[in-house]
Formats: sequence, structure tokens, C-alpha cells
Amino acid sequence: MSRGAGVAAVLAPVAEVDAMWRVAESALAARVELRRPDRDEAGPDQAPLPVVVCLWKRHHRLSTILGMLARQSVPCDLYLWNNDPTQADAIATAVAGAALVPDRVVVANSASNIGGFGRFFWARELAATNSFVLFVDDDELLDVDSVATFRAEAAVGQIHSAWGFRFTQRRNYWRRRPVAAGEPAKYCGTGGMITDSSIFLDERVFRCPAPYWFCEDIWLSYFASTALGWGLFKSRAEVGWLLDDAAQYPGLHRKKSRFFRLLNARGGWLDPS
Repeated sequence: MSRGAGVAAVLAPVAEVDAMWRVAESALAARVELRRPDRDEAGPDQAPLPVVVCLWKRHHRLSTILGMLARQSVPCDLYLWNNDPTQADAIATAVAGAALVPDRVVVANSASNIGGFGRFFWARELAATNSFVLFVDDDELLDVDSVATFRAEAAVGQIHSAWGFRFTQRRNYWRRRPVAAGEPAKYCGTGGMITDSSIFLDERVFRCPAPYWFCEDIWLSYFASTALGWGLFKSRAEVGWLLDDAAQYPGLHRKKSRFFRLLNARGGWLDPS
């Protein structure tokens, strides 16, 4: 099976993802700029890096996230995707009252929880004016130079993530090994990831089969490497991680392995071992 035929075999029909598109487009159309920068627009080499953060059940960490990004050694703008519309007012209040805030903060409040695909829709919106976008999860910790490290690694046709793995077989997603910083990976986690934003201008990246929308990290790694032939690499950036009751991955343990098997059996992801 050719790689192109494999990708075509696993793409969801357009009608299957139409509901997600409608939710996302509505949220982006109603986005709110909570903080507007008092600065002249810089050239591409000096422009702040767009950082996209999805919020779900960790809105209490927003002030920490704001301060963490405001302290970075290079400038960045924050684009929030809020998957819980009941928190929209609380987000605006938190930004207004925070002691440290990035120059620009924009929020898109989604009418329903579309998971990490929200960050992809934000990236699609930003791709017209930004060659690269950085994703950070709402449970992560960055040091003051993390964004600068990611920015230095950014390259056309590449993804760099703080979470890089290679698989030892083709059936169990969890049987994998971490790779060293700078090494090629088969999987890159979306939390703590810088990517060429042009991938999000390809409508196929949004045609992940609906049962696996919350496995968007697997889908992006698969699509980038298999459909586009991009390089995936472990980042040198320092990123910490908090484990709490809001973590979603324990509930996705079996589903991730099922999706992994599907993408290998029908989608042509990994070379036969």
C-alpha cells in the first residue's frame, strides 16, 4: 500500500467532521481580544511567536500560564481556546486582574468541548500571518528560555516537541521509547510543540475519524509524517508537566492503542518491523 493510498483510506468523510467545523468557526468568529498590544507591528524576525493554549478544567491555572509566558526571554502572544463556555467571564476577569500578562491575549470560547482540535483551528487562523505556531498544554511548566529554544528549532516542514518517541512495534501505542533531544521521532506530543503552521491549511488534517478526535496528538504525528513526509524531532526545550485529576489521557489509554493499530493497519504509518 502506498502512503498516499493509506492516508485516503483513513480520512473521515467531510460530513463526519462538519459539526466540529461549525463549532470552531463560530468560536473563532466571536473571538475576544482581552489584551491588545501597545506596539508597532514588527517584521517576521522580530514578531512575537503565537502560543496556543487549550483550557479544559484547569482555568484556575490561567494566571500562572499568563505569568509564565510574560516572563519568556523572547516575546510571545497568547491565543486561548476555551472548551468550557461557562468559564468565559472568569477568563476575562483573570486576564484583567493578572499581574503579569503577555502583550496580546485573545480567547475563542467554544460552545462545546472539541478537545485539542481547538488548537488546530486556532493555528489554521494564525497560519496566514505566522509561519510557525507553538502549542502549550494547560498543565505544563516552561522555564524562561523555553519559547526561545522552540523558536530557534522551528523549520519549514518540521515539528519539534518536548515529548518525542519511537515505537518498537505496530500494535500497542504504549510500547514506545523516548528519543534524545534533537533526534528524529515517530510521535510528537502536541503539548510543548512548535510546528510549521502550513499543515493546518491542508483541510485533510481536520478529517480525523470522529471516534478519535481526542487522540489529535497521534493524528497530527501520523498525518505530518505520512501524508506530508515531514520530519518529527524531539525538542531541546525544557518543559515540565503536572499530573492532576483533570488529565484526560488515562481515559484514552485503550482508545489510543486502537487508533494506533488502525493507522498502521490501514493508514500505512509505520514501516513493517
